[in-house]
Amino acid sequence: MKIKKTETITLRLSKIDKERILSEAKSLPGFTPSDYIRHKLVNGKITVVTKTLKAEDPEQIRLKRFISNNLNQISRSLHIARENNDLAMMREALNDLGAIRVMLEQQGVSP
Repeated sequence: MKIKKTETITLRLSKIDKERILSEAKSLPGFTPSDYIRHKLVNGKITVVTKTLKAEDPEQIRLKRFISNNLNQISRSLHIARENNDLAMMREALNDLGAIRVMLEQQGVSP
């Protein structure tokens, strides 16, 4: 008994992937591209690659926390300076941002 196929799944492929699938489907007698894709999806082997995270250097963690805290304080200062129209306070906050940028560059991080 043939099962009626009424459901669809839409996906996007690169041109190269599409051409490869169509070529592989043509090389198998009796397979339409849909038959081939369905067979691969249902019966094909899927390999799951898991990525393990490396333990981060405690010094890097400390530096990131320091920078994050400073960015939060600078952001708060800029909001207050804007509300008070305080240009001197804005300049100071922008200078602090410049100092953080230098620190990041020294760590090899491109801001």
